[in-house]
Amino acid sequence: MIEAGENVTMVVKRFIDTGLSLEETAARMDVPVDYVKSCLRKK
Repeated sequence: MIEAGENVTMVVKRFIDTGLSLEETAARMDVPVDYVKSCLRKK
């Protein structure tokens, strides 16, 4: 679940930082893996 006002890129980073893989993060957010990768490139 995304908290109101939380940037999607920060959600991706938080999920990755807690140990989720790219694939797990994508599944949890219901987005493609390529979208997760693009968010991580925005750091």
